[in-house]
Amino acid sequence: MNKEKLIIREMKEGEEREIVKTGRRAFPAFEALFVESPRMAMAAVYEDKIIGGIIYKFISSGGKRIAYISEAFVDPDYHGSGVGTKLYKETFCHIWDQGCDGMTALVKDDNVASWKLFMENGFKRAGAFEVIRQAGISGALLQYLKTPVPFAVGMDFYMVMKETSVKEKDTGFCQLFSFLASNFLLLLPVWLQLFRRSPQSLPVFMSAYFTVLALFVLTRYAGTLFSRRSWKFRFNNGGSFLTVLLGLFGNTFPMNGNWYPDKYENTPAFRRDMAIPEIIKWAVFSLAALLAFTGIPYLRSVSQIICYYLIFIIIPLYPFEALGAGRIYRFSRLLWLFTAVLTVLELTLVFHFAG
Repeated sequence: MNKEKLIIREMKEGEEREIVKTGRRAFPAFEALFVESPRMAMAAVYEDKIIGGIIYKFISSGGKRIAYISEAFVDPDYHGSGVGTKLYKETFCHIWDQGCDGMTALVKDDNVASWKLFMENGFKRAGAFEVIRQAGISGALLQYLKTPVPFAVGMDFYMVMKETSVKEKDTGFCQLFSFLASNFLLLLPVWLQLFRRSPQSLPVFMSAYFTVLALFVLTRYAGTLFSRRSWKFRFNNGGSFLTVLLGLFGNTFPMNGNWYPDKYENTPAFRRDMAIPEIIKWAVFSLAALLAFTGIPYLRSVSQIICYYLIFIIIPLYPFEALGAGRIYRFSRLLWLFTAVLTVLELTLVFHFAG
């Protein structure tokens, strides 16, 4: 590819379909459905063909004009040729030139090809309080309402501001506390509903819930010990609305927190190391689901929550892939199929004989 022939420019009128078509080629089948028809976009053009694009929109509040990056993509045929680097850099320069005060984006937790390019252009992973500090309460609320962050399980919020420095969210204990606290607070409506219906069962269910959350974290941590890599815990701030919504329908649902390596590699050994924590978590959850056959209320509550989680942690598609199945699927589709089939069979038996 001759990089001198690569042109980064604004989308022209009538190119919306071509931008969407390129975007859908760049994303997995289900995720491709979320590529929206753009009102504003930058296009990467090579030999009169659109081979990449960045779709964005402006969200203004409190006197600040912030651009939200909806989608950024490069045609798979041109991956690794430097298109993304030039596309991101020139797009962000173009947005700054429009008098923008800041930019935000959502990126999947393990999508290193994307979040690395954001970070190279000044973006940082920002927690909820940092977004409020930078954009104000109304601005943060608009970011929540006008972006997919309420549904984006396993995705991180990225932010860069023109005049101020964005504080990157911590890793480690603070993130672990945020994970536990957020999952508890978001389900307050569920706890209140359960208290009104059956006050005596609330302590049992809450203790079971935190037991499952602990297993969610500890089993993944145990899996990291099988590699020599350096890992840190990070709480993903997407998916809060799904947590509340599914909780109101009578079942708990977790926002995602996971252990992430300091360095990513595109190797089979790396994909194996990423999959091992999820395989261990799946194995422990599968065994714990059998607690439904006991007569102890606490253990049966643990099983009830885990059986519900098992449904989601075998789905390798957005927005649920970050709960575990995505890493297993990327390592071995055959292994993922084995875990999925076994899970379906087990849940069928549990619901039939112990439900």
